[in-house]
Amino acid sequence: MDEQEPKNNTKSRRMMAGELLGSHLHQTTNGITVSVAVRDGKYLARGRWERRQFGETLGNDRRHAESALRKMLVQIEDGSYVRPSGKRDRFLPSNAIPQLSLRELCDAFLVEKRRVRGEKTARTYCSRLTPVLDFAEQACNFKKWRLAREINRDFAVSLRIWLTQRTTTRNGHPGGLPRPMPSRQIQHCLETFRMVLAWGMRADVRKLPPDYVLPIDNELIGYAKSKDPLRQVPVSLEKRIELIGLMDRWQLLTLGPLMVLPLRFEDPAGMLISDLDLAAKTLKLGTRLGGADFNKGQVEVTMPLPDELIPLFSFSVAGRAEGPLFLSRMAIRDPQRFQIECEDTYALEAELQQHFTAKSASICCDQDRKRVYREMLHQQMGAVSASRVGKELKSLFNRTGLDKCPPYGIRGSVTTEMKASGMQLLELRYLTEHTVNDILNEYATLDPFTAMASYFARIKPLLSAITNRAQELKITDPALASKSTTNKIVKPRASMVRKA
Repeated sequence: MDEQEPKNNTKSRRMMAGELLGSHLHQTTNGITVSVAVRDGKYLARGRWERRQFGETLGNDRRHAESALRKMLVQIEDGSYVRPSGKRDRFLPSNAIPQLSLRELCDAFLVEKRRVRGEKTARTYCSRLTPVLDFAEQACNFKKWRLAREINRDFAVSLRIWLTQRTTTRNGHPGGLPRPMPSRQIQHCLETFRMVLAWGMRADVRKLPPDYVLPIDNELIGYAKSKDPLRQVPVSLEKRIELIGLMDRWQLLTLGPLMVLPLRFEDPAGMLISDLDLAAKTLKLGTRLGGADFNKGQVEVTMPLPDELIPLFSFSVAGRAEGPLFLSRMAIRDPQRFQIECEDTYALEAELQQHFTAKSASICCDQDRKRVYREMLHQQMGAVSASRVGKELKSLFNRTGLDKCPPYGIRGSVTTEMKASGMQLLELRYLTEHTVNDILNEYATLDPFTAMASYFARIKPLLSAITNRAQELKITDPALASKSTTNKIVKPRASMVRKA
């Protein structure tokens, strides 16, 4: 006669004797006795291991409890058993490898990347894995590869063919013109899919068997096509001079430095007044505010400035003590709407800490802190955004016949001009915000001021065009500089933080 399930009495904590596998006591080959008890409708296993008493909950379902008891007895006989209190200190999981579907494996991968790499990176990975899941969850494919551990080389080859034949629209718009997926996007999908499988095989993750063989290799992914080393400069020096002549006052103040310096779009969006040293004619790029903001390579760069850009930067500062260096058009038109100035860097850090506290639930890593910091600068303090910089450049490109050139091509043009001025490789890497990890960096120091002086001499016509345009727009007039923004210190408003 089968034994009945234990009664669930949640009001009593009394422990009673129970039976599993047809017995109350279970003797192992190494002399350990394990007894079965029942409390609150759950089976428990009790005994002594390594001269210490232990008790482990087996569950309220008899079938699962008997399975857990058999596993425990085997571990005790093998000497690999760990009491529940000691499992918290283990570095590697010892549970059985789960049988996950591909969607469940991808979801676990994205959850971890959200915590480690930030929300933006997790969303990028999710968009690249969506076509892979669309292929895997087709009825004919789901029957052949139901679990993630069943994915093999045939799946990878079929996926590659399906992605090549797949058509998409620009930005996923339903009414767009269908086009085949770009080769680069196919490579991104396959590379991210390989990352998911490799992540699941890790010993500390344990989502796939350790003997699982990755079905995707470099031959299947393909190799990225390198740029033509003999390509023409996207935005020549003459075109940049033409762009300067078309700029209005705000564009000259914000986009003018991009015509001279090799800056990324995110650099002006996060610059502070304290990064600028007008006396030394330098601009500091790198980590600021205790790691709340950083550039792409997280490198520290001191950028020399030409004399022709100093009036532009002085006009942008407009007598403010601290705050975003480059303001948006709306912040300049209505400065009372934003907190465009702080008393000093300490006041800005206090305001930032208040914003971090309000957004603490969405901050998991350094990238999230940077995102929250940039949101505060843009929404609360009126700083220009990186997307606005790109859109303004694109509108200027369309007016000068550069409609097919991406806005980011301006950085490549400036870098090419710097190289043509005779700048050495180490100085070029340093000034373009790349890591200088060459062995020569251990023996030779850099001289970015001399290197930039030669570059400034080469682009003298461009700098003269900036000076002439600044005079036409009366940017060099100190009276206009004081009127362009308010010098009144606007105290933080709690409502602005709550709305952000």
